[in-house]
Amino acid sequence: RLLLYPGWRSFFSSLFCHALFQLCKFCGTFFISAIDFCLQDSTTVSAANVGSLDNFQKTNTYYQGQYTDVPETNAFAANVSTAFEYGIMQGYGTTFGITNNITRMASIIIACRIHAIYTSGQNNIETQFTGTLQEKYLSYAQNNGIYCAFPATDTPATRAEFAKILSSALPDEALTTINSVDDGAIPDVSAGDTFSSDIYRLYRSGVIIGSDAKGTFYPTQAITRGAACAIATRMVFPSLRKSITLAKGAGISDAESIYAQCSNAVACIEVSDHNNNVYGLGSGFFIAADGTFVTCYHVIDGGASAVITTKDGSKYTVSGVYDCN
Repeated sequence: RLLLYPGWRSFFSSLFCHALFQLCKFCGTFFISAIDFCLQDSTTVSAANVGSLDNFQKTNTYYQGQYTDVPETNAFAANVSTAFEYGIMQGYGTTFGITNNITRMASIIIACRIHAIYTSGQNNIETQFTGTLQEKYLSYAQNNGIYCAFPATDTPATRAEFAKILSSALPDEALTTINSVDDGAIPDVSAGDTFSSDIYRLYRSGVIIGSDAKGTFYPTQAITRGAACAIATRMVFPSLRKSITLAKGAGISDAESIYAQCSNAVACIEVSDHNNNVYGLGSGFFIAADGTFVTCYHVIDGGASAVITTKDGSKYTVSGVYDCN
């Protein structure tokens, strides 16, 4: 094959290639060669790594106090700083909305930014597409496999939905497995649940590890922008990812172990009237370390005061009713 270049130099190129072909044919050997005569001016092109986490580079400068709702002591302060500097998330003027629930649309935008920078080294979505900001990102999402199949995008995303959206932003090679998490080992996410495969994928890659030592995920709850920011930065920077091991059926496996784990939370409640006369007795259980206690409504109905006695004999005065139904 002859690659003909414009101008007089093509003549010499063609002549040389023809002579070489005839020589090879004469010898009974055919060579396939790529010969670069540098007949055209060479141009040096600086390109981003195609499909690489190394494409994430600082594009913004974050300063302490930039967002009034993100003090240095905030648990997500470092994540907010990183997300802003690398163009993943940004706030609303002087606030970040750290405790606000993140919407489905905002989640899709984050995923699109991560995908765009990972694949091309830059986020040019807002100049590449036309329409409103939402329309631009939805167009990019639809064209690049970012999950966005929601009837409404302006409502808060659940934790499961957020996991699904972000999981679709990166391929397997960017989310390598570092954790051993058995199918069905996440306490509140069964293997067949909606978006379960994406949730387990992020657990195994260390992007998500749950809200407690058991790995509880709370898939149907909304997710704050602070928590979303932590997950987004772990997607981009493997050094921020967390370790966890979850084995299916580990811990509680029989009645004795269930009793051993839970019996200390069970207690007796004694209810008195305005004259401090005990008129009611019942049982209940603690659901939090701060002393929140659950009992049947009829036990305390009409009572003026109550005392809780725990398994070890300790007594605690009830400070008030948190809620009732």
